Amino acid sequence: MDTPKDKSYFITAPAKINLSLDVERATINGRHPLTTIMQSVSLCDRMMANVHWDPDNPTINLKMTETHGLNEAKIPDEDNLVYKAILKFVDYIGRPLEDRIDITLQKNIPSRSGLGGGSADCAAAIAFMAILYGLEPDSDESIAVARSLGSDVAFFLRGGCAVLDGYGDRFREQLPSPELSLVLARPLEGLGTGIVYQKFDEVGPLPDNVDIDGSEDRRKLIPLLRERTSAPNIATLIGNSLQYASMLLEPNVERLLADLKSQDGVLNAMVSGSGSACFAICTDKRAANKVCSAMREHGWWAVTCKSVPFGAGVGDPIRAIC
Repeated sequence: MDTPKDKSYFITAPAKINLSLDVERATINGRHPLTTIMQSVSLCDRMMANVHWDPDNPTINLKMTETHGLNEAKIPDEDNLVYKAILKFVDYIGRPLEDRIDITLQKNIPSRSGLGGGSADCAAAIAFMAILYGLEPDSDESIAVARSLGSDVAFFLRGGCAVLDGYGDRFREQLPSPELSLVLARPLEGLGTGIVYQKFDEVGPLPDNVDIDGSEDRRKLIPLLRERTSAPNIATLIGNSLQYASMLLEPNVERLLADLKSQDGVLNAMVSGSGSACFAICTDKRAANKVCSAMREHGWWAVTCKSVPFGAGVGDPIRAIC
């Protein structure tokens, strides 16, 4: 019997922004019903996995490097979602791990930013394991494992532009990905998702002087996206129920938003997810580059990116743009 050959896999994990996020107060179970439009972007974490057949000593070795420069705290391997996703996948399909898997995870997406970096990495690990075990990355097995690990992980297996509701875990509709030139920017301080939702429950309805579009207007965004509308039309309808809570918890978020909106070429800017990262929709790539440079000069973390029509995946050349 031939010994299986060693293999290497290149995996990409695109971040996301929320073009809209409408959140309701927590229900009796402590969870928040919501409706959101998520969009994958070209800022990606990258993973290289080297697989060595070793049924007598199967192991998972994970090395993580951070390139975003925000000095986020390291976490133990066993608490990393990539590690958990691999073990969960093997357990779910009922086939033992027979390999030594050496993974290098390059973190380009800062955590505690509302950009979905952890969930994207988790989805990337599931996509990799699906390929390793001869399944499709978006197979029923993969989706089931994704849902067991986080409410939004399944989105990152498909990516693109999609409407989700329930608690953010129920896929409602896939939409055409609009063409958006973007700047992502963040203060030095991050925000934990849980504390933002807690503050959201505390502050109640938004005060009249808070500049955030209402959810009624944001419902207009879905039919426009179906029709492949332009960036200026999208920019007028974006909104986020958690933005006010994020600004209360971290005043630099409000300052960053004001800074972004003051730049030439910015159509609109908003907090992504629970923050603390914000995104600006720009008129074009050239404008985005200028805005990004200005944000960096003003002391913010900032990168340019664009919308992409895919999620986490293995070895697809088109993903090299991430």
